[in-house]
Amino acid sequence: MNILDQEKNMLVDIAKKVEKLQAYLGNENLNQDNKDIGCWYSYITQIKRIIGNFDHDISFISCLMAKEFLCRRHSFNSIDVSVKSQSAPGLDIDEMTLDGHRVIAEIKATIPYKETDLGAQQKSMFFKDFEKLRDNEAHYKYFFVTEIKTFQIVLNRYLDKLEGVTIVLLPQALFGQGEEFIHDSHNREIVYDKEIIDCNREMKRKPNDDESIKLADVIRNSIYNDFLKPAKDLGNREILVKSSEIHYLLKLSNRYPAVCSAMEGKKIEEEYGVKVLKTEGRYGLNFSVLYKI
Repeated sequence: MNILDQEKNMLVDIAKKVEKLQAYLGNENLNQDNKDIGCWYSYITQIKRIIGNFDHDISFISCLMAKEFLCRRHSFNSIDVSVKSQSAPGLDIDEMTLDGHRVIAEIKATIPYKETDLGAQQKSMFFKDFEKLRDNEAHYKYFFVTEIKTFQIVLNRYLDKLEGVTIVLLPQALFGQGEEFIHDSHNREIVYDKEIIDCNREMKRKPNDDESIKLADVIRNSIYNDFLKPAKDLGNREILVKSSEIHYLLKLSNRYPAVCSAMEGKKIEEEYGVKVLKTEGRYGLNFSVLYKI
């Protein structure tokens, strides 16, 4: 992931806070038997002065993790999460992909107040984020959380408020078998036959009556009509397409091998007059193909 200059500066500022706090705690001792309450107050408030609004720092780092996740799934020109203040209104992330798809996200680094639910104030803040995601039109919607307990609570209690939103647990979703920490609330297996054409999308080439529509045909059609053609219409000569974008757009479930195979196969070059310039990554959610269009 490309960390921009201002983002680096903010990380440096956070690191300086931590270093200063470490130095203070190493040099200043507070005896638990000390009966001078004023001493206690001075000691604790100095810690607060050093760390400042640490919640904002945590939120910023959470935004960086969300940025890394999104950049693995989508192709952007640039995302700078340092631009928006952590306390500013509006969506936490609102970006356009290179092929003109809007991506929006809300991020919560909340530690649940209760064991199996959010506290009243936490719930109110979450509901506001749910409403923002619901009320904004976008091709891709994400709700990121950073605590596994929060992830479980959202899935168990509030899934009905996140229709069409992908729920992601960070940083777990960035590592190893991260798909188990990603929940697509509208995810479903699509049945493909000669009566169903990519969830009612009109395909460029319809099959003969006796020919069933194969999943690979639907995937190639989506690659062209949802990614390559829009990019070509915008004047681009090359475009990087990621398997995760196609998998998400088609609402597939565990079909990455089929998606990746269709992406790099010769058939897409023959059918749509494009050229596969290079591929990156192993088959899975981080696989991508650079096309000449």
